[in-house]
This record gives sequence, C-alpha cells and structure tokens, in this order.
Amino acid sequence: MRSKFFTAAAWALAAAMALPAAAGAQAVQGQKRQAPPPPPAPVRLVQEAPDAPEAADPGAADGGPADGAASLGQAAWILVIQAGRGPKGELVPWEKDGAWAKAWRVPGDAGGTRFVPVFGDAEDREHVKPSGSSRLEGLSFLAGKYHAPAIAVVVREPAAVGVVGWRGGATSGWATAPVPADAAVEDARAAALRLVAEVFPSRGRKDPETVAAERQRARVLAFREAGETTRQYQIVVEGKGSAAALQRRIESVPGLSVSEIMTTPEGGFDVVLDDRSGSAEPVERRLSQAGLPTSAEGRP
Repeated sequence: MRSKFFTAAAWALAAAMALPAAAGAQAVQGQKRQAPPPPPAPVRLVQEAPDAPEAADPGAADGGPADGAASLGQAAWILVIQAGRGPKGELVPWEKDGAWAKAWRVPGDAGGTRFVPVFGDAEDREHVKPSGSSRLEGLSFLAGKYHAPAIAVVVREPAAVGVVGWRGGATSGWATAPVPADAAVEDARAAALRLVAEVFPSRGRKDPETVAAERQRARVLAFREAGETTRQYQIVVEGKGSAAALQRRIESVPGLSVSEIMTTPEGGFDVVLDDRSGSAEPVERRLSQAGLPTSAEGRP
C-alpha cells in the first residue's frame, strides 16, 4: 500500500516545482493591480497652434489661425459655430447681437454641403468654452448632443476670416483668407464658406457661387472713350449671385476693372467697367474669358 506521506526529498522537489508557478501567479496578480490609465484629455480644437500670419491673429500670446488646413472629407451636414475676438485676442463664441453673428442665423450651403448654425444654450456654453486665442474645448459634447457628423468654427478676424473643422475627434487646423475689416459682412461670410467647403469638400457637388455664375449672362448697353487707352462700358448682368464674386471674375481678365456695380430690382447687376488694355478685341470676347457669356443686344 502506497504511503500517504511525502518524504523530505519529495517535499523539496514539490516546493521547487511550485516556485515558478507561484512567481508567475504573483506576476499576473501584479499586473492586475496596476493603476488604470488616466482618462483622455478633453478634445481641443487645435492641440498645438501652428505659426500664425500676423493678419490672422495679431498680438495673440499663444499663436492663432494658420493657413493650410487639412481636408476632413465630405460630411453629410455641418454644424457651424460663429465666433469673434475679445479685447485680448481670445476666441469669443456664442455671440448673438453682432453683425457677424447675425450673418449666420440662417442655414445654408457650403460647397454643396448643408450647414446649420447653432448659437448655444446654457448647457452648450457650459461645455464648449474658449481656451486662449486658438482653442475651443468640448466640441465632442456638441457633436453628440446635436448628432452632428462635423463641426466648423468660423471666426471673424480683424482683417481676415478663419475656419477650423472638427470631425470624429480630428481637427483640420486653421485656414484663413484675407478680408478687409471694412468689407461687407456678406463678403466675409462668403469667404468663410469657401474655406468651409475646402475643409469638407463635396464630391460631385458645385458650390452655390459656381452654380450662380454658370447662370449669369451679360449684355453690353453702351460704351464711351474715357481716355487715350481707356474705354468704359455699361453692362447689365442677368442672374443672381454675389457682387464681390462677379467683380472678381471680371477683374480676372487683364486690363478689366469694375468702377461701379449695383444690384438691380430683378436680382442682377448694373456694372460699369473700364478696359485699359488698349486691345482691339471686342469686350464680349474678353468677358467670355472670365466665364461670363455676353450678348451685343442693345449695344449701339
């Protein structure tokens, strides 16, 4: 009959065999007792502010908007937050009474993608706050609350507009466009929307400015000699659109400049333009270079 008692040698062997297992168990227990990782840091609009052009954020202590924002891809729709600048250059979101704020009260289209502005309730203001001149924290809360797939922050700078996009925790970085301080708020808004469209490009969709431009037609009503090398034309442009965009198109042709532009009751434009090129080429052909089809109907 086998004895139920271990000999001294057997005890020693058993103890030796148990040591590695015990050590392994202690290691596993040690791993389980490690402190949990710290919670993630709050989402920041810009983690590190890149070098900023002076026109975009003069006097800011910790940097500001910088050109060259990365694209975040097409979004189903975009939640827009408008912001301005405080006396020390800090971001000031949730304004309601200024001209810049009022320009964003109505939903619209940015490069073919629908955008919806939000002015924030007490809960939004509690979670989404500025941090310095180039940071806005808490956008993940806002995206969850409004089920927004993407967010764009549009900022009116002293002599520019700035835009930064947020999507799923990723940020685009700042994009800026120069806009004079005395420019019409509609022109500043249009410049901001072009930046939004660059951050969230829409495949196969045309932005409203392009669609409007494709529908415009011009008629030359009259002309006069305004100098040895200048001929002045009076034209009417049929079709709605942006006066600033129309002027840019015309002045993209060398030698042409707009001296006066007024909106007509029908939504078109009366334009007085100067041709200083000295070219004998008909003005209709020169305007066609800007993508503006013309007609000589009514021209003397």
